[in-house]
Amino acid sequence: AVAVGVITILTLLAIGGLLPGDEQVLALAQGLADGPIGALSEFLDTLGSFQVWVIVTLAVALLAMERGRRATLVVLGCVALAEATSLVLKQVVDRARPPGAVLQGLLDPGFPSGHTARVTALLVLILAWWVPRGRWSSIGVIVPFPALAVGIARMIVGEHYPSDVVGGW
Repeated sequence: AVAVGVITILTLLAIGGLLPGDEQVLALAQGLADGPIGALSEFLDTLGSFQVWVIVTLAVALLAMERGRRATLVVLGCVALAEATSLVLKQVVDRARPPGAVLQGLLDPGFPSGHTARVTALLVLILAWWVPRGRWSSIGVIVPFPALAVGIARMIVGEHYPSDVVGGW
Protein backbone atom coordinates (compact mmCIF):
# COMPACT_ATOMS: atom_id res chain seq x y z
CA ALA A 1 0.00 0.00 0.00
CA VAL A 2 2.84 2.36 0.83
CA ALA A 3 4.60 1.56 -2.46
CA VAL A 4 1.39 2.16 -4.44
CA GLY A 5 0.85 5.46 -2.63
CA VAL A 6 4.41 6.62 -3.24
CA ILE A 7 4.39 5.70 -6.95
CA THR A 8 1.00 7.39 -7.37
CA ILE A 9 2.25 10.61 -5.82
CA LEU A 10 5.48 10.52 -7.82
CA THR A 11 3.57 9.84 -11.03
CA LEU A 12 1.25 12.77 -10.45
CA LEU A 13 4.20 15.03 -9.67
CA ALA A 14 6.19 13.76 -12.67
CA ILE A 15 3.31 14.46 -15.04
CA GLY A 16 3.84 18.10 -14.16
CA GLY A 17 7.48 17.93 -15.26
CA LEU A 18 10.75 17.72 -13.40
CA LEU A 19 10.73 17.70 -9.63
CA PRO A 20 12.65 20.31 -7.63
CA GLY A 21 16.30 19.34 -7.48
CA ASP A 22 16.18 16.88 -10.41
CA GLU A 23 18.53 18.87 -12.63
CA GLN A 24 20.93 19.75 -9.81
CA VAL A 25 21.24 16.18 -8.51
CA LEU A 26 21.64 14.89 -12.08
CA ALA A 27 24.46 17.37 -12.69
CA LEU A 28 26.19 16.23 -9.49
CA ALA A 29 25.82 12.57 -10.48
CA GLN A 30 27.12 13.20 -13.99
CA GLY A 31 30.14 14.90 -12.46
CA LEU A 32 31.18 11.41 -11.32
CA ALA A 33 31.11 9.97 -14.86
CA ASP A 34 34.86 10.18 -15.42
CA GLY A 35 37.26 7.53 -14.20
CA PRO A 36 36.47 4.31 -12.38
CA ILE A 37 33.05 5.42 -11.12
CA GLY A 38 31.97 6.12 -14.69
CA ALA A 39 33.23 2.73 -15.87
CA LEU A 40 31.44 0.98 -13.00
CA SER A 41 28.27 2.92 -13.84
CA GLU A 42 28.44 1.79 -17.47
CA PHE A 43 28.82 -1.82 -16.28
CA LEU A 44 25.88 -1.52 -13.86
CA ASP A 45 23.84 0.11 -16.62
CA THR A 46 24.41 -2.98 -18.77
CA LEU A 47 23.46 -5.29 -15.88
CA GLY A 48 20.09 -3.55 -15.59
CA SER A 49 19.27 -3.92 -19.29
CA PHE A 50 16.19 -5.85 -20.31
CA GLN A 51 18.15 -8.66 -21.96
CA VAL A 52 20.34 -9.30 -18.91
CA TRP A 53 17.36 -9.17 -16.54
CA VAL A 54 15.44 -11.73 -18.58
CA ILE A 55 18.35 -14.11 -18.00
CA VAL A 56 18.70 -13.17 -14.30
CA THR A 57 14.95 -13.50 -13.74
CA LEU A 58 14.88 -16.92 -15.36
CA ALA A 59 17.82 -18.01 -13.18
CA VAL A 60 16.04 -16.83 -10.02
CA ALA A 61 12.82 -18.50 -11.22
CA LEU A 62 14.74 -21.76 -11.64
CA LEU A 63 16.12 -21.41 -8.11
CA ALA A 64 12.58 -20.76 -6.89
CA MET A 65 11.51 -24.13 -8.27
CA GLU A 66 12.92 -25.73 -5.12
CA ARG A 67 10.06 -24.01 -3.28
CA GLY A 68 7.52 -25.26 -5.81
CA ARG A 69 5.80 -24.12 -8.96
CA ARG A 70 3.93 -21.35 -7.16
CA ALA A 71 7.21 -19.70 -6.11
CA THR A 72 8.48 -19.81 -9.69
CA LEU A 73 5.26 -18.24 -10.95
CA VAL A 74 5.45 -15.53 -8.28
CA VAL A 75 9.00 -14.62 -9.36
CA LEU A 76 8.05 -14.43 -13.02
CA GLY A 77 4.80 -12.61 -12.26
CA CYS A 78 6.37 -9.98 -10.01
CA VAL A 79 9.12 -9.11 -12.46
CA ALA A 80 6.62 -9.03 -15.34
CA LEU A 81 4.33 -6.80 -13.28
CA ALA A 82 7.20 -4.41 -12.52
CA GLU A 83 8.09 -4.26 -16.22
CA ALA A 84 4.48 -3.74 -17.30
CA THR A 85 3.92 -1.07 -14.66
CA SER A 86 7.06 0.73 -15.76
CA LEU A 87 6.00 0.67 -19.42
CA VAL A 88 2.48 1.91 -18.66
CA LEU A 89 3.74 4.71 -16.40
CA LYS A 90 6.24 5.78 -19.08
CA GLN A 91 3.33 6.29 -21.48
CA VAL A 92 1.11 8.01 -18.90
CA VAL A 93 3.77 10.44 -17.68
CA ASP A 94 5.54 10.80 -21.07
CA ARG A 95 8.40 12.78 -19.55
CA ALA A 96 11.45 13.39 -21.68
CA ARG A 97 14.78 11.96 -20.65
CA PRO A 98 17.75 14.19 -19.81
CA PRO A 99 19.43 15.86 -22.80
CA GLY A 100 22.41 13.47 -22.62
CA ALA A 101 20.15 10.43 -23.02
CA VAL A 102 18.51 11.94 -26.08
CA LEU A 103 21.95 12.46 -27.61
CA GLN A 104 22.62 8.74 -26.98
CA GLY A 105 19.51 7.90 -29.00
CA LEU A 106 17.19 7.10 -26.07
CA LEU A 107 13.91 8.65 -27.12
CA ASP A 108 11.42 6.68 -25.02
CA PRO A 109 9.96 8.41 -21.95
CA GLY A 110 12.13 8.45 -18.83
CA PHE A 111 9.76 8.11 -15.87
CA PRO A 112 10.09 5.65 -14.18
CA SER A 113 13.46 4.00 -14.69
CA GLY A 114 12.78 0.52 -16.05
CA HIS A 115 16.28 -0.68 -15.17
CA THR A 116 15.74 0.32 -11.56
CA ALA A 117 12.22 -1.15 -11.42
CA ARG A 118 13.44 -4.52 -12.71
CA VAL A 119 16.31 -4.78 -10.28
CA THR A 120 14.17 -3.62 -7.36
CA ALA A 121 11.36 -6.09 -8.07
CA LEU A 122 13.71 -9.03 -8.15
CA LEU A 123 15.61 -7.93 -5.06
CA VAL A 124 12.41 -7.44 -3.07
CA LEU A 125 11.49 -11.04 -3.88
CA ILE A 126 14.92 -12.27 -2.85
CA LEU A 127 14.72 -10.28 0.37
CA ALA A 128 11.23 -11.58 1.15
CA TRP A 129 11.80 -15.24 0.31
CA TRP A 130 15.43 -16.10 0.70
CA VAL A 131 16.71 -13.96 3.54
CA PRO A 132 16.47 -16.04 6.70
CA ARG A 133 14.08 -14.42 9.17
CA GLY A 134 16.69 -13.93 11.87
CA ARG A 135 19.24 -12.41 9.48
CA TRP A 136 17.29 -9.37 8.24
CA SER A 137 19.53 -6.99 10.14
CA SER A 138 22.71 -8.13 8.37
CA ILE A 139 21.58 -9.43 4.97
CA GLY A 140 18.65 -7.03 4.66
CA VAL A 141 21.09 -4.14 4.44
CA ILE A 142 23.15 -5.78 1.68
CA VAL A 143 20.38 -7.09 -0.60
CA PRO A 144 18.97 -3.65 -1.62
CA PHE A 145 22.44 -2.37 -2.57
CA PRO A 146 22.29 -3.48 -6.25
CA ALA A 147 19.03 -1.58 -6.77
CA LEU A 148 20.58 1.54 -5.25
CA ALA A 149 23.73 1.10 -7.34
CA VAL A 150 21.84 0.62 -10.62
CA GLY A 151 19.65 3.65 -9.90
CA ILE A 152 22.64 5.87 -9.18
CA ALA A 153 24.42 4.50 -12.25
CA ARG A 154 21.44 5.50 -14.42
CA MET A 155 21.93 9.09 -13.26
CA ILE A 156 25.71 9.03 -13.65
CA VAL A 157 25.45 7.85 -17.27
CA GLY A 158 22.88 10.61 -17.83
CA GLU A 159 19.93 8.44 -18.83
CA HIS A 160 17.52 9.34 -16.00
CA TYR A 161 16.64 12.15 -13.65
CA PRO A 162 16.68 11.31 -9.92
CA SER A 163 12.87 11.24 -9.72
CA ASP A 164 12.84 8.67 -12.58
CA VAL A 165 15.08 6.46 -10.46
CA VAL A 166 12.98 6.95 -7.30
CA GLY A 167 9.90 6.03 -9.36
CA GLY A 168 11.67 2.84 -10.42
CA TRP A 169 12.52 1.95 -6.84
